[in-house]
Amino acid sequence: SGDVSLEGASFGECTADEEGGAMYVGTSGDVSLEGASVVRCTTSQAALFLTGIGRLALTNSQFVDNIASQAPAALFFTSRIAAIDSILRNTSFLRNSAPGNITILAASPLTWDCPLGSWMPNVGQIEGGLSGCNRKCAEGHYGSASDHSTSDCSGPCWSGHFCPEGSVLPQKCPAGTHMPNRRAANISDCFLCAPGQYQPESGREECLPCAAGSFSPNVGSATCEACPKGGVCEDAGAASRLVWQACPAGSFNPNRGSRSSAACELCPIGTASAALGSVSRKTCEPCEPGHFAATPGLAKCERCEPGTTSGVGSSACSECAAGTYTANTGQGECTRCPHPLSSGSGDITCSFCKEGFYLQNATAVPDDIFRFPTDYCKLCPPNANCATSNTTLETLGIPR
Repeated sequence: SGDVSLEGASFGECTADEEGGAMYVGTSGDVSLEGASVVRCTTSQAALFLTGIGRLALTNSQFVDNIASQAPAALFFTSRIAAIDSILRNTSFLRNSAPGNITILAASPLTWDCPLGSWMPNVGQIEGGLSGCNRKCAEGHYGSASDHSTSDCSGPCWSGHFCPEGSVLPQKCPAGTHMPNRRAANISDCFLCAPGQYQPESGREECLPCAAGSFSPNVGSATCEACPKGGVCEDAGAASRLVWQACPAGSFNPNRGSRSSAACELCPIGTASAALGSVSRKTCEPCEPGHFAATPGLAKCERCEPGTTSGVGSSACSECAAGTYTANTGQGECTRCPHPLSSGSGDITCSFCKEGFYLQNATAVPDDIFRFPTDYCKLCPPNANCATSNTTLETLGIPR
């Protein structure tokens, strides 16, 4: 009725007509066997027969070539106490023989100390040969402890992870994938992120939509591609660069990943650009002479009105000086009036006589004066006052 403890015990070539060809223990205290060897024993049932004992500790032992006429061949165990801390550790059972090929029969809980990722049943019968624990945790589950007694082991694999058979801990689904469910068994069970989505981290339940300013055309993306220069991508979750919208004429965008039309920079005043989707300010060309751009963001420079002109890159036109003119729009420089005509500031033609000459016929139309200036403008006579331009016969100022 006391405890039994043996270390390094060896049982070989034993023969018994009843239970326990090597050792029988009944109605006792705890039993501890360390480094035991039970080899080629013949018995009616179980080379080691333990019934109605306390706790069992069977470690670093071996049962080899034992024969029993009734199952099991190697070990029979029942405990008289409601305990779950009986343990079997690092013990092998090889080539033992009994009906049904049953090697072990545990009628009471017998906990196996297993490598992580494996398990053994703690009650019932175990068939065949084994060296330690021979059952792996089921796929879709993991085993992070050494005392599992069912194939579920520590429990189902976590979401965002996968667990092949015999897993110690769940493994993370890789970047570019996700797993919203538990119990995934293989890396192939991890769902690839759909186009328009991405996942930069491993072990995640869900994929993320690409932010505005980016897109993802492929499955399984860990990152989204930045929207190209010269335009914007305003939609989130874009699966194609077709969402890209070119910056309008008169603007440009030198940056990637833009998500708003505000990213398109306007060409400055004095310049214009007719091109769509420009990526550089270099496309904003200065206005040609005779043209101007008074506001930013123009696709085309405007023409200067008659009587005005401008230089390169102008934001406004200026009036032609007195004695010059422009008759047409968009002229790059003012033309000097033909002799002996003159004009006022901002005039579109030369329609009166310059200083030192007078208009002989005040009723003449401007076009005729311009075409035949010497017919209408005459040299100022002696003692007359032609000190200013636009002198006529009536204002000639001849002294009386």
